[in-house]
Amino acid sequence: MTRNRIFFLVGPILSWLYCIACLTIVNRPAPVFEDDRYWPASFMVCFVFALLPLWATAAIDRRLSHRRWRALVCFLAGFAMAAGLLLLLTIESGGPELMQRYAEVWWYVGPVWGLPAAICSWLVGSAPHGGDAGRIEPGHAGRD
Repeated sequence: MTRNRIFFLVGPILSWLYCIACLTIVNRPAPVFEDDRYWPASFMVCFVFALLPLWATAAIDRRLSHRRWRALVCFLAGFAMAAGLLLLLTIESGGPELMQRYAEVWWYVGPVWGLPAAICSWLVGSAPHGGDAGRIEPGHAGRD
């Protein structure tokens, strides 16, 4: 499986699972959703919002493919993107009470994209040929 397939298929699913786990912990003992029809919608929204950050972390992972610590860098990049987006939205919404709420939740919003990025980077690293099986490098066509 190539790097992009892992990041674009497995990553959003992991992101959604992390979101559902957090919602389950916060809403306990009440159900996460009152109506079952919200489950597919939550998956689609999480899938779409996770694609761009995971694309960026896949590019970082490709660039650092020869490094052992690339999963950590991918985690930090995904974490920074999620926490930064939340900060940007909080600032745009205004109000000191929202900034206080940001200070309470930023640390568990970051892993929404950080954990999937790190896990996907690890999966790519454990795949044969570093996740780029079948990929032809420019200038190396026809050479073994």
